Amino acid sequence: MLTLAKARFALLGIALLAAGCGAPSPSTVTGKVTVKGKPVHFGSINFYANGEVFAGGIDENGSYTILNVTPGVYKISVVSDKPQAVPPAQNVKRDPTNPAPPQAVPQVSKWVPVDPKYASPDTSGKEVTVKGTTTTADVELD
Repeated sequence: MLTLAKARFALLGIALLAAGCGAPSPSTVTGKVTVKGKPVHFGSINFYANGEVFAGGIDENGSYTILNVTPGVYKISVVSDKPQAVPPAQNVKRDPTNPAPPQAVPQVSKWVPVDPKYASPDTSGKEVTVKGTTTTADVELD
């Protein structure tokens, strides 16, 4: 027969086990993508594992942020296609207080080529381990 103290102890044990079985908290992953030390000025970075894919855009500084990533080990792919030069617009009235038009595409002169092998997680040879609520993962490419 269970005593009241034993019953409480059993319930406490069950509660502790149930609390430990929850899914891990998602992580925010940030980092910088570089090729031989030079930032990749635009593109995308993707993390792959167990049928899940998490994607983030790479900004002009080579930085990226991917939100709500499940902790684990991921293969990585990086894509940065060469931007197309955009000819200047003809017959467009410009604001005299802001003579430079906004850049619609990244500047071609700043583009850093990324080897096509990095476009696939199976050939990139790059991995990242995501753990905790924040992970910093810089990615250096050849």
